[in-house]
Amino acid sequence: MEPLIALVLEYRETTSLPRRLELAEQIFGAVYGPLRTFIERRCPPEAVDDVLHETLRALAAKLHLFRGETEAAFWSWCYQTARHKLADRARGATGRLVPMDVDSLREAVEASAEVSPFGAGEWVDLKETMALLQRVQPPCHDYLVERYLHGATLAELALEHGVSYDAMRMRFNRCLELVQRLTAETDREVTDGH
Repeated sequence: MEPLIALVLEYRETTSLPRRLELAEQIFGAVYGPLRTFIERRCPPEAVDDVLHETLRALAAKLHLFRGETEAAFWSWCYQTARHKLADRARGATGRLVPMDVDSLREAVEASAEVSPFGAGEWVDLKETMALLQRVQPPCHDYLVERYLHGATLAELALEHGVSYDAMRMRFNRCLELVQRLTAETDREVTDGH
């Protein structure tokens, strides 16, 4: 089989519909497994098929617009599209990511942590972390969730939010500083006995 990028580049250049369909079948046959694995690691099992379908549909609709020249650029584009579909799935009616409550998160972690369940101290840390995230207002909350839960890079966040890489880096650093301040305040409250 030809290298994936060769198929993608040929797809982009050909005007023959039968050849495009043949190339698309080969391309999506190659990306299906890795994208499914990527999505399975990032969403509940009952949502995997829907997110995968939406991802493949978005890729098919935009494949002719892909302008990269390397296989790495193509895979990055595929995974970025999957991240967008995962984020869309996690968004509520407000357009913001909906934070998972502590009990739901605990159930999800327990279901996935069959080998090494959390200890009591780790649950306390988890509850404190969730409370802290609830205090962080958008867009910081969204940036942190996208970066640390969905695995988006700063470059991908910049692209998704329509800002330059440097602007996103500065925004993200300010968010991390806010989290540090809130953590210090929480630690002081615990130490002072409030």
